[in-house]
Amino acid sequence: MSAIRTIRDNVLRFLPIAQSAIAFLLILVALIAGHKPDIMENMRVISFEISTPGLTTRQLDLSQYYSLHLTDICQGDYTENYGEPTITSCTKPFDAGAMDISALFPSSEGGPFDDEDLQDAFNLIPHVLAIPGYLLLIACIFLGVSIFATTTTTLLSSGDSIKRILIIASLAIAAVAWLMATTGAFILTIAADEVLRKVNENGNDIGIFAHSGGSALLALIWTAVVLATGTLVMLILCLRSSSAGSKSSPDTSHEKRPDMYITSTSPIADGGYPVIQGSYRPPSERASSFRSDGSGYGNVGGLGPALLLHQPVPSRSLTSSSAGGYSPPQPHYGHQDSRREEQEDDDGSDFYDDIEKHYSGEESATEETFPSSIVGRLEEINISPTRPVSFN
Repeated sequence: MSAIRTIRDNVLRFLPIAQSAIAFLLILVALIAGHKPDIMENMRVISFEISTPGLTTRQLDLSQYYSLHLTDICQGDYTENYGEPTITSCTKPFDAGAMDISALFPSSEGGPFDDEDLQDAFNLIPHVLAIPGYLLLIACIFLGVSIFATTTTTLLSSGDSIKRILIIASLAIAAVAWLMATTGAFILTIAADEVLRKVNENGNDIGIFAHSGGSALLALIWTAVVLATGTLVMLILCLRSSSAGSKSSPDTSHEKRPDMYITSTSPIADGGYPVIQGSYRPPSERASSFRSDGSGYGNVGGLGPALLLHQPVPSRSLTSSSAGGYSPPQPHYGHQDSRREEQEDDDGSDFYDDIEKHYSGEESATEETFPSSIVGRLEEINISPTRPVSFN
């Protein structure tokens, strides 16, 4: 069971890093495809073939082949027998003006490209390329930051609260990357099909043919989206695991009190008090350390008046041990207010008020004994104020 838990924890720690890294590389490849002639030419969104008469292409300075990539447009001409085109030039990446391919096909009245629907299809092209391109660029940047943030979260040795903050930060970064990548992939897929359909419907008659870029580019992008989704899911699981771990950690804040000089403590359920064990001190020494206002803990070593006053008396009787001390079997500690009500004397006097008066100086203190009003109550619960007491 421990081995399975270790494997699960390692998967939760390192899988988000691997997923983010692979998604980052896939989107980066999609963005740089076609930024230079013959550089991953198959990673294109759409390609156009221009087969208008040679005189028209020369007059309009048109190439026979155009390929649309995420960040630019490349152009070239076919060699003999219409084999693979030879790419001659590409525009600058993310140059919105150069992506306006409609400027290459003037819609002058009576010209070969004088078709409103065809021009509408050409006008969509800058949006098809620019918007998904910028969204995927943002996704790539955030995936890079996510790799760094997730790695830092995994390798940094810190407290639960710091690690939880780092996981939340990594989750937010991964969420932005996922949103940008998913939106860009949807826009690219839908808009590219729309441009392809409109160009072929209105351009085939005049020698313009549009072809899909194939599945290579979209496969890269959608794989990156799936990996970004996996990163998001794994970070959510890490956050839930961190939250569950922090809730199961015991509260040991009572052990850090600088004014409690004790030898051992045992935490009990919420709303109660710890069982405290320490050495016995005479009442005179304990009285000097009690705060006169009756609030908080005094600087005690073991069973002092502050412990007696502010740690409620056990509800069960204490039994004598063979060593001469007293130890409760399983004492139940309640809150002071409820115990004060139960400890009122029959004649109306308050047991705790008597103790507070005694140690605040309103009544004289002896060296080894409590006042008679307190001794009577202590004897009822089988405690001798002049004998050692040990809470185990």
